[in-house]
Amino acid sequence: APVVSCGTPEELESITFNWDPVVGATGYELDFSDGNSATLTAAETSFTVSGLDPGTTLTISIYATGTGPCPDGPTTTLECSTAPCPPGLAMATTPDTEFCNGQDTDLLPLSATLTAGTPQGSFTWSGPGVVVNNGNFFFDPTAVGPGVHVLTVAYDGPSICDSQDEVTMTIFGLPLAGLDPTPAQVCAGTAIDVSLADPVDAGTTYVWDWDGGIPTDLGNQTYSVRWDTPGTKTVTITATAECTVSNQFTIEVTPTLAAPVPFCARQDLDGVLFEWPLVPEAILGYQVSVNGGPFGATQAENSFFIGGLGFGETVSIRVRSVRSGTTCDLSPASADVACSARLCPQVTFAPAAAQTEFCADATTRVTLMANLSGADGSGVTTWTGPGVIANNDGSFSFDPSVAGIGQHLLRVSYVQEALCSYEDVLLVEVFALPAADFSVSDDLICAATNTALAVLGTVDPQATYTWDFAGAAVTDNGNQRYDLRWPLAGTYAVSLTVTANGCATTTSQMVTVEMPVSAGTAAQDALERCVGTTEMVDLSSRLTGADAGGVWSVVTGSGVPNGSLDPATGQFNPAGLAPGNYRFAYTVEGGSCPDATAEVSLRLLAAPVANAGQGQTLTCNTGMVTLNGSASEMGPGYTYLWTSADPNVVIMDADQLLIDVGQPGVYRLEVTNAIGCSAFSEVTVDSETEAPVMEVEISQISCFQADDGAILVTGVNGGRPPYRFLLNGEERGQTTLFGGLMPQQYDLQVIDANGCFSNILLDLTQPEELTIRLRFPGDSASVNYGEEIFITASINGGNAIDTLLWQPDSLKTDGETAGISFVARETQMISVTVVDELGCRATDRQMLLVRKDRPVYFPTAFSPNGDNINDIFFINGDLDEVESIQDFAIYDRWGEAVFTANLAPTADGSLGGFLPNDPAFGWDGFHKGRVMNPQVFVYSATVRFRDGETVVYKGDFVLLR
Repeated sequence: APVVSCGTPEELESITFNWDPVVGATGYELDFSDGNSATLTAAETSFTVSGLDPGTTLTISIYATGTGPCPDGPTTTLECSTAPCPPGLAMATTPDTEFCNGQDTDLLPLSATLTAGTPQGSFTWSGPGVVVNNGNFFFDPTAVGPGVHVLTVAYDGPSICDSQDEVTMTIFGLPLAGLDPTPAQVCAGTAIDVSLADPVDAGTTYVWDWDGGIPTDLGNQTYSVRWDTPGTKTVTITATAECTVSNQFTIEVTPTLAAPVPFCARQDLDGVLFEWPLVPEAILGYQVSVNGGPFGATQAENSFFIGGLGFGETVSIRVRSVRSGTTCDLSPASADVACSARLCPQVTFAPAAAQTEFCADATTRVTLMANLSGADGSGVTTWTGPGVIANNDGSFSFDPSVAGIGQHLLRVSYVQEALCSYEDVLLVEVFALPAADFSVSDDLICAATNTALAVLGTVDPQATYTWDFAGAAVTDNGNQRYDLRWPLAGTYAVSLTVTANGCATTTSQMVTVEMPVSAGTAAQDALERCVGTTEMVDLSSRLTGADAGGVWSVVTGSGVPNGSLDPATGQFNPAGLAPGNYRFAYTVEGGSCPDATAEVSLRLLAAPVANAGQGQTLTCNTGMVTLNGSASEMGPGYTYLWTSADPNVVIMDADQLLIDVGQPGVYRLEVTNAIGCSAFSEVTVDSETEAPVMEVEISQISCFQADDGAILVTGVNGGRPPYRFLLNGEERGQTTLFGGLMPQQYDLQVIDANGCFSNILLDLTQPEELTIRLRFPGDSASVNYGEEIFITASINGGNAIDTLLWQPDSLKTDGETAGISFVARETQMISVTVVDELGCRATDRQMLLVRKDRPVYFPTAFSPNGDNINDIFFINGDLDEVESIQDFAIYDRWGEAVFTANLAPTADGSLGGFLPNDPAFGWDGFHKGRVMNPQVFVYSATVRFRDGETVVYKGDFVLLR
């Protein structure tokens, strides 16, 4: 039998069985206590059972197998076990912890170990608020709300050797300590209410800190509190349960505003000024009540002026302080303070000046003196009047030069304290200076020529006149009038002094005497030049004996440009001037003596006129042209010469004005006059003999008999525009589009401006006529109402079909066929239009007549005699087709309604209809309670059918008895 042993060391999840080899064994049979078995070879002497739990016991039964003479051996049994789990269970080392919600925000590390032994696995935490940071576990109290939160730590040991533990985290909610709103400011001594905004919790302790305030407990954590000292106050409430919360507010306690203390600061003649010391807390200012009246608007100033008072008038005020942002922004009013305006004093004048009479030429000012008596010196003295000058030192002077001639009344005024004014006058006089003005007839004269002097205005017999004639020869003409003359050139000063009333005036005037000048002698014959010359002409060379310093100018001759004549030197540029005679003057200014002038002449001979005539063109029609120079200038001694730019061109009669040429090119005509002046003119002869060639597009006729063919000339190559066109020999002018053409052959010709032409033949054709015809079933256009009908269209001719249009639009085509199918419900016009690919159209239309037999019946007579036979006149009809009868009325022969169907109103308020075959809506032959006599009556009824059509029926019937 095998000798079996348990493998060592023990494993947690497997057991290994070992045995010694059995001699002669061919194999081994193994049975286990868990019901499994195995067969091994003789070479296998161990067997491992896996997948077991720790601490599991397993029994093996084993025997060796043999063959031949050696049978199977005996069985050996052995019990082995897996290793048990290591000692120790998971144990949290983080204790149960309590937190205040929102206050405790730090992460709490989570840790664990085993109750025994060394951990051979890992710990994992889970539960509300568990977070992982860098592989470590923490509890985040901010991640969960108030309550009890169980955290689990799981130990993942070897095999199934796992365990776990729990720890409790408790988060308490914060007590509520919110406060109701309070004002930001309160005045000292004024109470406010302070209370909790949250419900009062019996399990919470509330502690108040009033910061010096005096509270009154109103119950349920509500207080009335006041502060008697100003300043910023902080009120704090502390609420304590499992956690503690504090809340606070600040309030500004403002001192009571002090009243101003006004006093009478100044008494004016027309008003008074009140002032008062500043009240620092009056940040907005003050309000004033005058004479017990209402307080006025708030002012910033600590003063108040009352004006417009009479002398000695008394007024009183009260004042109160004003601030903002508090509950006590107005102070009490001050006591009444009165103040009175003052009276004016007695003041007199004694006005005077050092001098009161002046000459008009006086420039020295004199001081004006008021000489006041009774003034207090605080007032302002003012002088006014002609010539009064205010000095910088506050005094006044009289300036006779400013006042002017005459007597002047100067006024002096004194104003003391603005309202007390006084006034007096002082008389001064300024005498006029005697007139010393005189006239000189000429202040610039020629030698030995007289100039006349005379006093201006009336001669004053009381004045003295003193003359200085500057050495002139004098002729006295009486009454202060004189003639003067000097023999030599020079400048002489003549003066007059006049004295009157002790005042003197002197006037001087200058007289200049000049000698005569000469412009020299001019050449008699004219200087000749040709037009167009640019050689300068020296005009001064045509004079002899002229004084220098004169000026040249143009006398005759138009068109002389500015700058062509130098007025100082006489140099003249005749370039650009027209032919003619030009005269020039040399003028020496004589001053007081006569000017001297001499004239010279210049004759510009005109260049001859050369005109080669109009340019010519050699064309298909013209092989020789005439050049006409007859518009050139002609005269005695004139010669003419035609030349060509091409030296190979031979010109016959080249010295004549008219020549014939047959070659293109530029020809030049030279004209020379008798004095050798020449002029040139050129003319060009062109050659245009190229025939024009057309480029055309044709548009064939679109439809039969449309006659809308067209030929378009898209361009013309060669020839000379403008081009004109002929179509079949008919002149068409310059148009390039020929439309509205019928089918035939066309001959189109183009002719250019030179008569050159070309032709082209074009054929226009038209398509076969397009027709369409409606075909009704049985060739009949009359059907019964509700009958289904199929209508087709027969098409012939034209081009490929593009569109088939049926009318009315409500009709639908029958698939791909040229037909329509529908149910006939009304008489209507049927129309079909065919359009081919070129837009040609053909239309056929025919009226479809739909017969309608409406099943509505009206009796022709009735006999309302009570025999229950035909006693009621009512409407009969087919209920399958009649929807309702909208109205029904009967009239006698005079038009009076004798019956109207009684229609019941519907839900929307309108009158509803009724159905036929109902005697309840018929007439019994009575009207207004009496039986109608036999006669003819008329009916009218509106019937609405189920197909939507409404028909009005009218007719007559007979009432019988």
